[in-house]
Amino acid sequence: MRAQRDGESGPQQLEEPSQRIDLDDAYQVRYWASELVVTEQELRKAVELVGTDVADVRRALARPEVSQPVEGTKPGP
Repeated sequence: MRAQRDGESGPQQLEEPSQRIDLDDAYQVRYWASELVVTEQELRKAVELVGTDVADVRRALARPEVSQPVEGTKPGP
């Protein structure tokens, strides 16, 4: 069974895009934020720091300075 794209019927599952993150593609931003369990803002910050390669972004998100809570929000439990 293949994943659904926006506009298709059935349960929505995100289809893995390429190994580069295109921040101009809303679908990719949603997919990678979900896949990496971060907010879209955290994803964008990581891409700005290390570029669009998914492996580099994964490594960056493991660093505390990238995955800090967004200002004005409370950290998790």
